[in-house]
Amino acid sequence: MSDYNELYEGTISISELRIKYGRTGFLKFLLRANYIKLMVRIARGINNKYTLKMKKMRYQYLIPYLKLRDLIYILIFKRNMLPLNKQLHQILNNQKQAWSSHIYAGGYFYQGWLKIGIRGLRETNTRFTDYNISSYMSADKTCLDIGSNNGFFALKLGELNRSVDAIEFNPFLTDIGKATAKYLNINNVNFIQGDFQEYKFKTRYDYIFSLANHKTGDKNLTLEMRQYLQLIYDLMNVNGCLMFESHCTEAKNPKQFKQFIETFSDLFVIEQETSIKQYKINYIGDRLFYVLRKVG
Repeated sequence: MSDYNELYEGTISISELRIKYGRTGFLKFLLRANYIKLMVRIARGINNKYTLKMKKMRYQYLIPYLKLRDLIYILIFKRNMLPLNKQLHQILNNQKQAWSSHIYAGGYFYQGWLKIGIRGLRETNTRFTDYNISSYMSADKTCLDIGSNNGFFALKLGELNRSVDAIEFNPFLTDIGKATAKYLNINNVNFIQGDFQEYKFKTRYDYIFSLANHKTGDKNLTLEMRQYLQLIYDLMNVNGCLMFESHCTEAKNPKQFKQFIETFSDLFVIEQETSIKQYKINYIGDRLFYVLRKVG
């Protein structure tokens, strides 16, 4: 792909091109550009920068509310979870001090789980219900959760399946999952701190979960979509299923995104399609969810 196409599609920034070409070379680059497309790209960049700023401002006000809400819930309904809650918050504080990469959810819990008194931004039981996940699970199945975040979703999977591997790049989020598993005495969920695209797995899986992880806000995942899906395909047992959640931006045009998914029909066929509309104070965007059955 040329630098022009990357610029128009937003995969490379104007500042990156300035550094790459230098002042004179960058001016020559602009003179050869398609100006209509260039103006659209600049406008999109300004909009994205504004949107990111608004998200950061939102978290400044949202996180204190979420913390207070969860604390009240724990004090009333889950007092036995207070020691765990304190431990998990300390891990979040350690992450804020020591993790130099992108921190999701404004530094709070992206995943929540009412079982331990934390609702976070996205409560795990609600996601299971929205996507009808429990109907697919079985006590003899194995699961892989890619980009497992703080691990609450993987721990819920552990209640319904024989075993679960949960891989997460951020070591602090992995520590949250491990601490929660230990506190609840859950022994069939294996938390792996590592890079999914590099890690050497020793098993194959019946179900693999990719919940808005096919591209990441921290830019640590560098695989193109076909490479990503091929890697998942190779990790699956015969007749396995990929549980696939879109990003909120992809849910804005569900027909187009479904057509995109269908271009990989040599790997997976769509078995179930669900669209989730979310209207909450901690709104994080509508989503599409697919159950994709392995071909061959």
